[in-house]
Amino acid sequence: GSSLGDKINNAHKLVVTSARPLDKLKWGEFEAPKQLTGSNIEEQIKDLKNGDGGDIVIFGSPTLVRTLANANLIDEYQIVMHPVVVNVGEHLFDNLKEQKEFHLVDVKTLKVGSLLVTYRPAKA
Repeated sequence: GSSLGDKINNAHKLVVTSARPLDKLKWGEFEAPKQLTGSNIEEQIKDLKNGDGGDIVIFGSPTLVRTLANANLIDEYQIVMHPVVVNVGEHLFDNLKEQKEFHLVDVKTLKVGSLLVTYRPAKA
């Protein structure tokens, strides 16, 4: 089996940003990330989901999570909950257009004491 690092390095990467031009996005010796830009990010993601590229994973972007959640384009949420409460930073689910309901799929306790909680949207 390959390591998580190998899987990440060899995966196709997408960067949703307007902060950098595409030619400056690099991933070492591996395939450079593709950049998604513009006002139709939801449509671009929907097209990718309808393709045959496999799962789309989002790391570290509350803004993108909210955008895709509002467009009902997220099939599964895997959220790591740490045993720490902070009073600063962005909230993942601020500014949603409507209430979202979920079904609990799985809970795993990680070695560091955190929980990996998996939810799927409840179907209306």
